[in-house]
Amino acid sequence: MMNLKTRFNLWKLKKSSGPSMAFKFGLSRKLDAAWDAKHGRLPWYQLVALHKVGAFAVVVLLLATSGGAYAYNSTEVTEGTALYSVKEAIEKVEEVTKVTPEAKAKFYLKKIERREAEQEILKKKMPVVELRKEIKSIEKDAKVGTQEKLKAEVEERKIRRTEKSIERVEEQLEKARQIMEKTESKNIKLREEIKFKVEERLEKRKKQLEIKVEEQKEKREDLKEERQSRINERKEKRLQIERSF
Repeated sequence: MMNLKTRFNLWKLKKSSGPSMAFKFGLSRKLDAAWDAKHGRLPWYQLVALHKVGAFAVVVLLLATSGGAYAYNSTEVTEGTALYSVKEAIEKVEEVTKVTPEAKAKFYLKKIERREAEQEILKKKMPVVELRKEIKSIEKDAKVGTQEKLKAEVEERKIRRTEKSIERVEEQLEKARQIMEKTESKNIKLREEIKFKVEERLEKRKKQLEIKVEEQKEKREDLKEERQSRINERKEKRLQIERSF
């Protein structure tokens, strides 16, 4: 296993070895100019169609590779794993191919299901409650090294990032739903599915809020115990000083 410093150094090396944004922008402009000179400038509607076809072709090519197909379909490919960036890239390109509000809504529902499945995998590997207990025990025990604490915090951050990702997709789903309402979409089944998902997520957030309230209570109790412990220590020291005289 690589430590954090090695990973960071590899990331810096990868970033520095890649082409700069200025180079990419300049190359893009040159390619556009060369295309226009040879074929003429395409109208906007043809450019949009070409963009969608190109995006679909990229999805097909990515899924044709064994790594791409595995990354796209496996729930084991979660936040922080090597192939997760491949999964995200495929999803981004796939999203471009979704034109109608109904197609976008179906895609977002599928994406939410994926993120929820990934979140469950992360929680099973190291449940959130156990994570928090582990972090607390590490903080209390000064003898334990920082490696264990960092590991626990990294795992919890993965779960939080996945939750944030779900929330962003939910916002996109809501926008698609609003467009469907305005255009009076006749896909009643899909509208009911969106409604069910929204209610399900609201119930889940309610439970999460209850857990946070309980955690806040526990933190307050811990602070009270810590303060009382300090007061008792001071009293004990005073008594020892008084006895010494």
